[in-house]
Amino acid sequence: MAARDPRQLTHPLALLLWLAAVLSFAVGSQTVGIAVVLVIILNAAFAFVQELQAERAIEALAQYMPQRVTALRDGEPAVVEATGLVPGDVVLLEEGERIAADMRLLSGAVEVDLSALTGESVPVARSAESQDGSASFLAARDLVFSGAICTGGQARAVACRCTTASCSRSGCWLETFPRACCRRSRSRSPWP
Repeated sequence: MAARDPRQLTHPLALLLWLAAVLSFAVGSQTVGIAVVLVIILNAAFAFVQELQAERAIEALAQYMPQRVTALRDGEPAVVEATGLVPGDVVLLEEGERIAADMRLLSGAVEVDLSALTGESVPVARSAESQDGSASFLAARDLVFSGAICTGGQARAVACRCTTASCSRSGCWLETFPRACCRRSRSRSPWP
């Protein structure tokens, strides 16, 4: 237990308790010293159990992560793994879905919860008809971003940048977002 995660025995409170145990032994109070060492070990055991439960909860939540999306394949809607999306895929967005890639809306309108990216507590409207060439990527009304939740509406969107294992941290799109896909053009071709 302690060998697996020594931090439980060396955090500031535990160090203070270790000092108290050493001082107790130094002044000849064996009973108090043993009691303090037992408290340290008991605290480490509880912390270990809590971390183990948290790891299991995260693993259980990860079971929900193999996200599926509805994409157009050969002109027909098909349910595919989100990891199989590539830039240029046309995706159908609906209420309740997690957005699997950074996308430009082609048609329709949705409300999205961008709180993970912006901290806003209210969903924002995104529409294929809303184009503002002077807006930043985050403020552009025809873009939706990976990790956001669609809270209402329906739309078709083209994947601009798909989440990959090599770049899955939040906000990474800001560094590598393909400008060609986000270019607001008058033609609504599905291809950037």
